[in-house]
Amino acid sequence: MSGGTNGALPQPASPGQAIDQKIKLSAATTETIFKAARTLNYFNTECASKAKNIADTGKKTLSYAGPDGHGACLYNYSENKSVTQLTEMFQAIAFTMDEGRKLDFMHRFDRLGLYSEIDSLRHEVQEKRALELQNISSSLASIANDDALMQKVRERAVMLLNQAGEAK
Repeated sequence: MSGGTNGALPQPASPGQAIDQKIKLSAATTETIFKAARTLNYFNTECASKAKNIADTGKKTLSYAGPDGHGACLYNYSENKSVTQLTEMFQAIAFTMDEGRKLDFMHRFDRLGLYSEIDSLRHEVQEKRALELQNISSSLASIANDDALMQKVRERAVMLLNQAGEAK
């Protein structure tokens, strides 16, 4: 038997796999996060809903530690609008980061699938389910500048870069 590979493509990071990567948040997002933290007494509050028969969407923790206070709250579902807003914001940022890794993977191994993926990202940005695109600007720029890709893919990447404030 030879020592070659089995022909399988490497896979992008799986959900739940920890990835240590710095992110940069816009001033507006940062202001929203800290305003909510202050409003929620730095998460020294009951976040979890007391309602019965709530679907298990996974345990979530909001925590804060700073010179002006500290605290944490654990919840599956919350009826508190500030908690819900923060949860959706953090999930949208995480989605964007995951999407950046997926675009890098597809750019290397599945160029034909890029149009569908980048179009899906465009839709998620419109729906506010993808935030802080500047964190994946290098992935988008790489796609936008690759003359071997379809023009539509490159145009969508440029459009997303412009939305991120990172023109080509």
